[in-house]
Amino acid sequence: MPSTPRPSTAVALLFVVLAVGAVGPAMLPGAAGGGADDPSDAATEPPFHVVHGEAGTGDRTAVWPYTSRARAFETRTLPLNLIVKGDVDATRRHLERSSRGDWNETRGDFEDEGVGEGYVRPNGTATAWGQATGSTRLTYVVGPGERLDEGQWLLESYQLHDGDYLGARHHIRAYTAPDPDEEWTAMQAHREHWDWFRLRHTVGSVEESQSSVEREFMGRWFVSDVYRTYLANEGGSDADGWATVVELGREPPASGSAPAAIGADAADRADGSPIGGATATAVLIVGLALGGRRLDLVERADAAVGRDVRRALTLAAAIVATFLFVRFGSVGLERTTPLPPKLIAAAFYPVVFAGIPAVTYLLSRQLDRPLAFSAASVGFLTAVLLDYTYLGVTVLPLDALIHRAGLSVALGFLAVGASWPERVDPDPSRHLRLGVLLWLATLVLPLLRFV
Repeated sequence: MPSTPRPSTAVALLFVVLAVGAVGPAMLPGAAGGGADDPSDAATEPPFHVVHGEAGTGDRTAVWPYTSRARAFETRTLPLNLIVKGDVDATRRHLERSSRGDWNETRGDFEDEGVGEGYVRPNGTATAWGQATGSTRLTYVVGPGERLDEGQWLLESYQLHDGDYLGARHHIRAYTAPDPDEEWTAMQAHREHWDWFRLRHTVGSVEESQSSVEREFMGRWFVSDVYRTYLANEGGSDADGWATVVELGREPPASGSAPAAIGADAADRADGSPIGGATATAVLIVGLALGGRRLDLVERADAAVGRDVRRALTLAAAIVATFLFVRFGSVGLERTTPLPPKLIAAAFYPVVFAGIPAVTYLLSRQLDRPLAFSAASVGFLTAVLLDYTYLGVTVLPLDALIHRAGLSVALGFLAVGASWPERVDPDPSRHLRLGVLLWLATLVLPLLRFV
């Protein structure tokens, strides 16, 4: 007979999730975080980059090429990866408006509607940059003639985003020159996605967003040069230490347009956005599980693969459909209603917290132990894979991988506890309780920011 997962295995896996999730990222090379030396003990370049003035003149303004959660170098987060030299208002106006020049201004509330995540065009912009909100980040600026310890912590001047809050988006934090006589904007651009298990955004890439914003300025008549310079601020996501420098020439129009490029935008987005394939997959899964002519499909499935396998596939498909319903439903509401994203998240999170284990319990009751465990675990991992495919996430940190594996094992034990051999066994079983415990513990850990 096939071996049945033991309760002690669940306990061991729980401790693995706790240990690796807590200390694993710190052991990885290039992990984000880590402190920088005090500026008074650091060389001028790096870790500082001159954004205004010439060497030897004394009229030099330098910026620390990182952002920080607090006014301390030890709390640094992501590296600055774009510097625009030129009028700060023109820089912001270009990102917000120049790709919308031939659109009616009344459509401003829907500027993100239909824009494919991560899509950019070599000549000009195909994105709609709108106001974004998020946690405050600071950077450090040293003015002309100042010692490194006499600089100031600079709050972000504005944030922009392109994409869905509850899906994936590019996000910019912009820092403008504190001296009105200087004209430069330093940016930290990254690609992030909403993580339903952390209830906050997770950064997936710095390089993708850097390239995206970089292309916004390439080929523009008011840009004199676009190049990259090495800032030695690699580390943190996929940053390689190279920042894009954009030098503006003439000022861009207040509502510039690119009629030919914008005319091709819809077709390009249809090819570039990942939503099409994932949506089709979700529709197919839901259709197979809940579609019409149910009895005929059930009879054919039983004849082709057997009743038990069909029930296992139904369980896996139901878990996938439930998880993708949360992602697509929340993004759909965000795009079509004026509801705040966090309110939408609060409405959908109970489906993640209780809906997925409830579906697992109900559809495992007619399965035996091995099939129940396998169907629940594989179904959840498939849902996670499809979700990340839709979001365009290609790289995950170790703690996220371990966390998702822990959740899949939790659903597997929950399914074993609900299976028919467990319910008819006269000896009391602890698989169901341990499955619920493992699910709750693994789900709560990221909310407490242990993972």
